[in-house]
This record gives sequence, structure tokens and C-alpha cells, in this order.
Amino acid sequence: MSTLITRRSAAVLVAAGTLMLGALAVAPTAGASTVYICLKKNGSARVFTKKPKCKKGETKLSLNSEGVSGKNGANGKNGANGTNGTNGTNGKEGAPGQPQKAVAFNVSAEAPFLESRTAPVFSLAGVSVRLDCANALFVNVLDLEASGPASTRAESGMAAHRANNTEGLENFQQLVYNVPVNTLTTFGALITNVVGEIANVGHINATITTPGAVIVLDTFIEVSSGSKACVATGVAYTIPT
Repeated sequence: MSTLITRRSAAVLVAAGTLMLGALAVAPTAGASTVYICLKKNGSARVFTKKPKCKKGETKLSLNSEGVSGKNGANGKNGANGTNGTNGTNGKEGAPGQPQKAVAFNVSAEAPFLESRTAPVFSLAGVSVRLDCANALFVNVLDLEASGPASTRAESGMAAHRANNTEGLENFQQLVYNVPVNTLTTFGALITNVVGEIANVGHINATITTPGAVIVLDTFIEVSSGSKACVATGVAYTIPT
């Protein structure tokens, strides 16, 4: 059995290594993977390719040449995919755009003798506006009326003239209003003439302000003696406050 002596001097180990290299160079046909050396204390040695029986006073050494490369290790497994993160919470809903809602209208009503008729115009932001058409013997009267929540007010202004566009109004007409409309209240009116051109036309711009919104109104009105004695046509829209 070969014995590896680890307490030899450095010179002896160097000599042994040199001998091994020489042996491998001079005996490549041996086919052995191990070289055996019988080493004397003075550093001289005998080299064998087969396991020898060393003499007395010699130390047997065995030196391995490079062996066959080992197989590559198995590839490591990929780690499992992590779980998907939870969805974030939805953002808050944005404020309504401006304007919030708009309507167009075109309504009319008759004025029977000594009677009145009404027609709804629009409802926005808790405010209802209607057309009231009435006959007062010799004249027909058109009223725009509104009602809304507490603290609601209407402000309006009107330009008006006879329907023939050549004469002014015969009777006094209230052109400007600034009134509360929490109960049903007139905020625009027009009356027919008695002589000459009977019909009158007007253009009303108004704002109706509630605790939560402003309603902007732009309307053309006409009052006459025909079957559709009162007419209102225009647009209205709300702006949140």
C-alpha cells in the first residue's frame, strides 16, 4: 500500500514533483493514471508505472495524473413565479363637468277668452319653469314662471318691441326682474298691444340661482292673438356651484 509522507523536506517534495513530470514525459505509452516512485532520503528515486516493491530505506510515493473531468452538475430549478399583487383602489370620481346639464325647448300655449293655459318649459337642478298664457279681455299676457328650493332667486332682463319690428311697445312692460322664486313667481312677462300691430316679441336673458347650482336661460318669447298666443323657445343649462 502506498504511503504519502507529509513531513519530508521541501527539497524532497520538489524533487519528487520533478521526477513525476519527467516520468510522464518519458513514459506516455504506459497508459497508467498513477506513477509510483521509490524515493531515497538523498533524493534519488526510481519511477514505475506499475506498483513496485520498494527496497529497504526507500519511501514509496504514488502520484496521480489528471483524471477524467467530472460531469456537469444538474441545472438548478427556476424558482416559482410570485403571486400577482392586488389591484389598487379606484380613484375618487371627478366633479361634474361644466355645464352639468343643458336643455333646448320650444313650447306654446293658447289664451282662451278670460282664461289661462300653462305649459312646462323645463326642470333643472330642482327648479321648474313654465309658460302661462292668459286672456284679460282686450290683451293677452305671457308669463314665464319659476319655482325652486328655498333661497332660490331669479334675475332677468328683456329687450322687446312689436312683432313688425317698426314700433315700440304700446303698454308698459316690466323689463327687469330680481325676485325670489322659492314659490311660483313670474320672472319675465310680455303683453299684446290694443291697436295697430297686436303681437309683441322679446328676448330674455336670465339666471336662476339655487343653493347648489346656477341656471342660465336664453329665450325668445312672443305673445299674439292667434291660436298659439304665447310662444317660448330657447335653451337653459346648469352650472354647479
